[in-house]
Amino acid sequence: MTEQEKRFFEKIEEASKENPIVRIGAAGDFITGLLKRAFTNEKGGTDANMWGYMAAVLTGVSVLVATKEVPDVIIADIIKDPRFMPMFKLETKKGNFWMGDKLNRLLCDGPISAWDAVILNYKNNGGDVTGLSPQKYVENNAKNMGKNIKLWNNQHNPYEEISSAKNTYGSVRKLLEPYKLEPTEYHMAFALALGNIIPACEKVFPKELNCFDMAIETMMFVAHME
Repeated sequence: MTEQEKRFFEKIEEASKENPIVRIGAAGDFITGLLKRAFTNEKGGTDANMWGYMAAVLTGVSVLVATKEVPDVIIADIIKDPRFMPMFKLETKKGNFWMGDKLNRLLCDGPISAWDAVILNYKNNGGDVTGLSPQKYVENNAKNMGKNIKLWNNQHNPYEEISSAKNTYGSVRKLLEPYKLEPTEYHMAFALALGNIIPACEKVFPKELNCFDMAIETMMFVAHME
């Protein structure tokens, strides 16, 4: 690490003592740029289709990883609820899926959810959040689990690609170590990056494609995959 990089991370660490969102936002910006460079050719052209898809997939993976790493005390309010559903595995012919209220809280139902982080940066980057709610995506996802589907405008088979996606997540996560993220912050950093990338993709995607829908559907499906 260069001296300039050391000073950069020292400033982030100092600023994060009063406002943790500083390090999460910085990590999200790093992920945004890292993925863009991965899908940019020598002439400077970016494959927005793969940029957006990979951001959505990695955000989904990060949510499931968070269910194993985030202490239960973080969601103690719902654990005390007699209706609380613990994590369980749904086995299907196509693959296994994880379900439970802890995953729901980290994915789309709470102040540290991936949904809220995506919406935050999507709005900050000019996206229209009027009327947006996770409910329809949750319902559609429940109908699709275990079915023979393809994600991202019918381009990607999640059952064939999940192993590779998890390996990629592990590689990116190692690069995030200098940001000193807490277990509650990794999935938020990836979601903030997704909130940056969706508006950028919308500018170049064909008008008939709903990039936001494609990203959230992908994120939610992958977040449940074993």
